[in-house]
Amino acid sequence: MKHYFCLFVLLIASVTANAQPSHNDTGKSLIFRTSPEKAITIFVGCFNNANPEMAADFVQGASESNPAFDKLTQVLTQQMNFIHVGITDIHTTIKNDTARVTLKVIFQDALLRKATQIESLQLKRSVGKATFGRDKTTCITWMIVPETPSAIFHSRQNNLIQTMAAYIAFPQQMLDESSLLSSRIRLEQIAHATKNFLLDWDNEFGPKDKSMGTIDTQENWREEVGLYTPSTSFNIPLSLSGEYFQFNLNLAGKKFADIKQPSKTVMVYDGEKQTLNFRHDGAAFVLFADGHISLINAKEATRLIWNP
Repeated sequence: MKHYFCLFVLLIASVTANAQPSHNDTGKSLIFRTSPEKAITIFVGCFNNANPEMAADFVQGASESNPAFDKLTQVLTQQMNFIHVGITDIHTTIKNDTARVTLKVIFQDALLRKATQIESLQLKRSVGKATFGRDKTTCITWMIVPETPSAIFHSRQNNLIQTMAAYIAFPQQMLDESSLLSSRIRLEQIAHATKNFLLDWDNEFGPKDKSMGTIDTQENWREEVGLYTPSTSFNIPLSLSGEYFQFNLNLAGKKFADIKQPSKTVMVYDGEKQTLNFRHDGAAFVLFADGHISLINAKEATRLIWNP
């Protein structure tokens, strides 16, 4: 079925210029070829349209039946409403069944701000066969060789197309790693914002002037602290149900000096109503009152301080 999708994309994209039909008693034999440039172009188009199953036809080792594609499709559907990836200035060198491609990647966000960078990819030639009725088809295309999730997240370079390919080849691992990294980054933003908030409000977890309101609900907390950080900082990364990091409302109205053990006292957490969500392989993120961030398992959670 994989090369049915491949053939379908090639037909739609009109890249069948090198079709070579031959007739026999049982039907036609067709050869459809594409190029490394067309393969990358179609792959990026599939990604922009939140279609990982189709994109899998152009990534080595990817499986369109991967069970993690359901969540990946939902995540992409959300995210690709705000970003768009384009490519241009493609240069290819082919040696035997290997192609080395350099290209310019154009990244555009919802505010139409653009960023560009030069990237390099390796592709391998792939040959597949399929039968439709009496017709036999050979599909010759090129597939992006993906890097591993570990290599992606430890690289000093931000290779966007390689990252996209890794999401297709290793969707569950990439989603897990991305969620871990993004959660920590957002909690760091919240920690920095809370520090500035406390400085402005005499080190009190709530406005000093009660006529201006106080932090007595999660919405009020996000509104007040949100003045110091992007509103997206409060969103749980890759959550499909619109979850937010939660503030420990037991701190509302208290001064920082009143917290006796800030390194053990929960300030912000992933969960609800003082119950952690152990979504990260049995662990949950907690931002403590002293500003440090930790992944906490169920046993460690029993020693947390919620009421200082």
